[in-house]
Amino acid sequence: MLPRPEPYDDLGFTGDARRALIDRDISAGEVRQALHEGMVLRVYPETTPTARLLLTWMDREAIFGTYDRGRPVHVVASNNDEARRTTIITTYEPDPNQWIDQFRWKRTWTSETNTWRQA
Repeated sequence: MLPRPEPYDDLGFTGDARRALIDRDISAGEVRQALHEGMVLRVYPETTPTARLLLTWMDREAIFGTYDRGRPVHVVASNNDEARRTTIITTYEPDPNQWIDQFRWKRTWTSETNTWRQA
């Protein structure tokens, strides 16, 4: 499993992330749960200035089955260590036609590099 860096208390949202919260009816609480307790599915080290992480939130009462509000939530976030700030890039409910393995693996991914499946 990939390590999950702790998010900073200073939490920012891009314009896309703000729209996603409203358009997709995702609560800030769900985002915070993903940041604090979610599983890191993939790391995008090539993004700058800081690597982005794709996290998923799972309800603790059911292992990869039941999620807060009855759905999984994915969050793409980035920590800026200099500014001590976590920025939410976007958030969404994964499409079951595009995701497998309980919403942890995208069908189009061909490499296990920088993913939770990495050996």
